[in-house]
Amino acid sequence: MDTSSIIWSKSIKYIASNSSIIPTSGDIYEIMRDDPDKKYLTIIYVGKAEDLRKRYSDHLSEYEENPCIKRNLKNNECYFRYAVVSREEDRQDLEEQLLKEGNFECNVQGQ
Repeated sequence: MDTSSIIWSKSIKYIASNSSIIPTSGDIYEIMRDDPDKKYLTIIYVGKAEDLRKRYSDHLSEYEENPCIKRNLKNNECYFRYAVVSREEDRQDLEEQLLKEGNFECNVQGQ
């Protein structure tokens, strides 16, 4: 699977009340920060999950282990988008490709 074939959802404001619209399927996702001076959303993290809604909520919880994600979600307007990718092998492959294509400030393993 190639990253150019990814069909992303619309960008969803990253707030707790939006968790109900996030699917529970296995997907890949991006967390983006609104940088008003740049006039676009900056991708700060890419990941994959077997249960996307749980992962979405985990990032918002006090138990979030990634300090960069925690800081951005607390201090900035952030957004979330996802692509449905049912096979774990495809999710793994796409996540690796996305990490190679960009330098995302909150992806520790990608730096």
